[in-house]
Amino acid sequence: MTSKQSSLLTMLQAVETLLDNNKTLWSDLPPVTEAVTAFKANLADVGSQASVQKEGKNKGYTEVVNQNLMAMASIAMSIAEGIHSYAEKINDPVMMFDVNYPSVNSLATGKRPIVINRCETILQVAEKNIDKLADYKVSQDDIIALKAAIATTTASENNRNQKSGQSVSATEAMADSFRKTKKTLTSLGRLLKKQVKDEVFLSAFTATCIVHDYHGRTSRKTELTALRGNETNTAVNITTVPAQPADKQSNIA
Repeated sequence: MTSKQSSLLTMLQAVETLLDNNKTLWSDLPPVTEAVTAFKANLADVGSQASVQKEGKNKGYTEVVNQNLMAMASIAMSIAEGIHSYAEKINDPVMMFDVNYPSVNSLATGKRPIVINRCETILQVAEKNIDKLADYKVSQDDIIALKAAIATTTASENNRNQKSGQSVSATEAMADSFRKTKKTLTSLGRLLKKQVKDEVFLSAFTATCIVHDYHGRTSRKTELTALRGNETNTAVNITTVPAQPADKQSNIA
């Protein structure tokens, strides 16, 4: 989520809180109730997309993949060293090339799919020559361990990619959700001004939308324009509307 989106979300959540705290002013007005329901639904969708986006950017998934990859590379390297010694004995340059890595780090360097493919190649060579590798400290148990490590690394990499893909999709969907939420908020604002007669509440509603504007800063000029005609330009608490004079007969909670 960008800083602008974060500021906008803060404003939208503040509006939701203001509406909840003053439900008695609009709950018996069907058009307003319908608009509030639409606004809340779109806002909930923004929150849902934000959670998916955040989850997909969790560095923990990458850390798990890297840990699994290094464990896999360590097992593969141990097997590769035995195979390399055997290949030197029988003078098989192709086999030596397939397992020729000077260190675990060299084997594990590169894009993850490439590293996994290298380990799979080592596994294939080991399986093909297992009956000749006992003297070189390569056993069937080693092959089983490498198979398991490859499977674990592949699964964690696929999971990381899936989460990352979901995060990208959520980022795209979130922009649309913000657009819909702002649209429903605009409609809601018009309805409130027409159907709710409580001036203090309306001022608080306007001020709440201004305090956290889309650009993350208060526009004093815009605020004064929006509040023109009100009796005061004093900042209004965005969650609780102050008590009105008795002659206003306010029902604000």
